[in-house]
Amino acid sequence: MSDLVNNFVEQMQGLFSQLRDLENIQFERLQELCIITLEKVMKGEVPEDFPEDLRDLFIDKDTVINALQTSHDAHLLKIDNREDDMISKIKNWMTSMIEQIHEEEEYKRNRKRVIEINRLVDFLKEDMYEPADLQDQ
Repeated sequence: MSDLVNNFVEQMQGLFSQLRDLENIQFERLQELCIITLEKVMKGEVPEDFPEDLRDLFIDKDTVINALQTSHDAHLLKIDNREDDMISKIKNWMTSMIEQIHEEEEYKRNRKRVIEINRLVDFLKEDMYEPADLQDQ
């Protein structure tokens, strides 16, 4: 079971690594698009229906880069937190399952032992009273 969980964790970490790579690619592409859009806003070449709140973000290059970097950092943090959460949950699941199996097996073993002791006591009682019954006859 431990090997299965470790293999699952390794595969999951590989997938999360790919997800981080995709986030980095998306960040780079978005950064390029935002720089192009910033240049258009500075030149006044954006359409009339361009949202005003977006115009406020495209004040200067530093503001755009800071907003993008904050968004990128938040996405990476979310990915990291999800990975940590999944790893801890699968390891906790395995630990609790093994403990439960151990408890069940311990219970069954103890139960069998008690039954065995009861049978021995019954046998000894029968053996103890049996000779007395024979002497009375």
